[in-house]
Amino acid sequence: MNPDLRDRLLTMAAEDLRVRDHLAATGELYDGYHPDMAAVHDRNARELTAIMDAHGWPGPELAGTDGAEAAWLITQHAIGAPALQHRVLAEADLTPRQRAYTHDRVQFFERRPQTYGTQLDWTDDGVMAPWTIADPENVHRLRAEIGLPPLVETLDAGPPPADLHTHRAHARYWARGAGWNTPPIAETLDEHTTIAAAMLLGCTVTANGVTIRLTEVEAYAGVGEDPGSHTHRGPTPRTAPMFGPSGHTYVYFTYGVHWCLNITARPTGHASGVLLRAGEVIDGIDTARARRPRSTDRDLARGPARLARALDITGADTGTPALDGTGPVHLRDPATPPTALANGPRTGISGTAAATPWRFWIPGEPTVSPYRAHTPRNRSRATPRHRPESTA
Repeated sequence: MNPDLRDRLLTMAAEDLRVRDHLAATGELYDGYHPDMAAVHDRNARELTAIMDAHGWPGPELAGTDGAEAAWLITQHAIGAPALQHRVLAEADLTPRQRAYTHDRVQFFERRPQTYGTQLDWTDDGVMAPWTIADPENVHRLRAEIGLPPLVETLDAGPPPADLHTHRAHARYWARGAGWNTPPIAETLDEHTTIAAAMLLGCTVTANGVTIRLTEVEAYAGVGEDPGSHTHRGPTPRTAPMFGPSGHTYVYFTYGVHWCLNITARPTGHASGVLLRAGEVIDGIDTARARRPRSTDRDLARGPARLARALDITGADTGTPALDGTGPVHLRDPATPPTALANGPRTGISGTAAATPWRFWIPGEPTVSPYRAHTPRNRSRATPRHRPESTA
């Protein structure tokens, strides 16, 4: 055994638990990934990676039983280091209990059903409970076979985040940026529109010779859920694409002047979508300049109407597929996912939905449009009968 290595691992694990216990006591542990906790996890992950490079997995023979347990705890908490967790699963001589927890942890962050029910998450009802289980009928038997106690149905974790939808959007966005093998945008669009919106950031959208990297979007939910949405009161001929499958276009005309482009979200009937508010032109810039000759390059797609004009989108493009390249619009996953995310109220929305924080953007991006609160318009002017999502 290597006593110095054992002591090093025990010290690392003790610091992890000290910070964790402090955040739990102050109520900050479950409200997002606290930067103090992330700093400890990242530092420990780097040290454990260096240990494995030099010695291999620090199992009981090398680091003692408690040192090996400390190494596993460090692995389990290294959620910002997916490569380390995958490596430990492939190389380490873990106990059945340790392997079960780490396997489930990887499944959770890559949004695949877990096997043993060890990973918990907030439910729609605001309860902390096991994340989706692959075989719920046999999970108790599988747990018993490796010495785990019966499944805990719920955990008292205090009050849930104030806005669960936004909380989940941030968590999913963070996991993708950290390098986890998260589902592609084609699958993510079937989830709640807030998650779909956040995960659209960094994606590229191509149409008519121009490609734009998305830097700002807004989420809109379905019938009865979101008073700011076109679909809140039910279907109309114009909003029919929103009631169809995810991954299609919904194009509408606003103020009698501009077209705006949305991507539908959630399965058929949920009537949700994401307004593409702004982005950076990364290909076909000369074509975009020709369509908006008085614009600076920064402003070519800085706002939903400008974005639609740069792509030459019109009402003829509504209701077409946007994921497989067969329609006029082609949406693709980001080559390099962004890591920073901000959210706040949506632009130009009034009434009870004015404060809903479902506008998402990449902070620091110059192409993000300025936020504008709703301003009543002069009713003497001809305006459409519907309320626009944006005044870009």
